[in-house]
Amino acid sequence: NIWPCGNNPGNGGNSASASIAFNNTTPTTMAITFGGVSRSVAPGQSGTFTGEPGSQGNGTATTSGKTSSGTQVGNQLTWTLNYTFPQSGPTSVDLVVPSNYFFLRVLNRSSYTITKLYVNYGLQGQSLDNISMAPSDIAYNLGYYPAYSNSNVRAESGNLYWYWNPLNLSFIN
Repeated sequence: NIWPCGNNPGNGGNSASASIAFNNTTPTTMAITFGGVSRSVAPGQSGTFTGEPGSQGNGTATTSGKTSSGTQVGNQLTWTLNYTFPQSGPTSVDLVVPSNYFFLRVLNRSSYTITKLYVNYGLQGQSLDNISMAPSDIAYNLGYYPAYSNSNVRAESGNLYWYWNPLNLSFIN
């Protein structure tokens, strides 16, 4: 196809634009808002935003674990996004879980449904999630929690409990 000047379908006749792709490297879906535009980005995917070359863009990205009904599990992680669009072409930014947090997956191979999950049990940063994890051969993706050298997890089902202490975290992004 031949397009007259100013009518190229690649840019709609507008001046050149640049793009920034934010890569979701986390195991949970991310909500990214940048330059007033919002996108939901699945794990392992990218959200691409366009703007004028050399212009500043601002926004946030957030993610958390969620139950099947959408209730937050663990902590919400937030990234502040302040980036300048490149002078030409695309650029990308990896959004990575900071090393002072860890993502928890639990495989319940018991014959009991886990109804309470304590992370960092007995520590100042202790959290409690009231959940329902039936026995399964598939791991439950739960949420993000502060990583300490003595982090632990306690799972309960009625009067029974399982305790992992310490978790021996790697503190690697």
